[in-house]
Amino acid sequence: MLKKIVNLIKIFRIFDWNRTILVLTICGLFLLFLENKLNPEYILTFILYIFYLIISASYGFLINSYADRKDDFKANKKVYIFFFPKKFIQILLMIFAFIMIIFPIVFKNFIIFLIGILIFFLANFYSLKPIRLKERGFLGFLLLTIVMMPLPYIFFLLLFKINLLNFLSFFIFIMLYSFTDEISHQIEDYYNDKKTNTKTWIIKYGLRRAHIYFKYITILLGLYPFIFLFIFHPINAILIILILQLILIDLYHDYFLLLEK
Repeated sequence: MLKKIVNLIKIFRIFDWNRTILVLTICGLFLLFLENKLNPEYILTFILYIFYLIISASYGFLINSYADRKDDFKANKKVYIFFFPKKFIQILLMIFAFIMIIFPIVFKNFIIFLIGILIFFLANFYSLKPIRLKERGFLGFLLLTIVMMPLPYIFFLLLFKINLLNFLSFFIFIMLYSFTDEISHQIEDYYNDKKTNTKTWIIKYGLRRAHIYFKYITILLGLYPFIFLFIFHPINAILIILILQLILIDLYHDYFLLLEK
C-alpha cells in the first residue's frame, strides 16, 4: 500500500516543479507584506491561489508523462505511469483538468478565468500531438517558460491588485528563474530526448549553446535581487535578497551538476 502511494506521488513529478511553486509563494507573500495585505481575508485567497498552482503543475507534468510514456520507456527511464491502469491515469487527468478549468471561477474575475483557460490549453498543447509545442524549437521552450511562472504571476497581480512597480521588480526575477529552470530540465533530458528523437529546443540548438545560456542567465539571476536595495526599504530588501539566495543555492547546485553532462 505504501509503495503504491509513493508511486502515485511520483507520477505527479513533484520534485520537478516544487521549486517554481516555492519561488512564486515567497515572492507573493513578500509582496502582500509590502502592501499590508497579510490579513486573514487575503491569506485565505492566497492559500486558494497556491492550491490552484499545485493543481496546475500536477496536471501539466502528469499530461506530459502520459504523452511521453512510450518514449520514456524506450529511453530506459522508469515510467511510473505504467504502474497504474491506463483508465486510472485518464480518470486522474480528467479530475485535475476539471478542477483546473473550474477553479479560477472562485476568484470572480473574467480576465483571471481567461488566464486559467490559457494555462490549461498551453499545458496540453506542450505535450499532446498534433501541436506538441515541446518539439517546436524555441517557440515551445518560450511558451512553456511563460506558462510555468510568469502567467501564474500575472494571475497573482490581478487577484491581489499589486502595485505595478512592485509587480515588475519581481516579474523580471520570476522570468529569469523560469528560463533557468526549464533549461536545466532540458539539459537533464538531453540524452534521453536524443535517443527517442524528441526534437526539443536543446536538441535543435545543441547542448553547448544551452550550457552557455544556462550559465549566464544563472549569474544574472543571482545578481538581480540586489536591485531590490534601490527599490525597497533596506531592511526589507536585505531580507528578500537573503531568502531568494537561499532558494537559489539549489539552482547553483544544479548548475555544477549539469556542467558534467
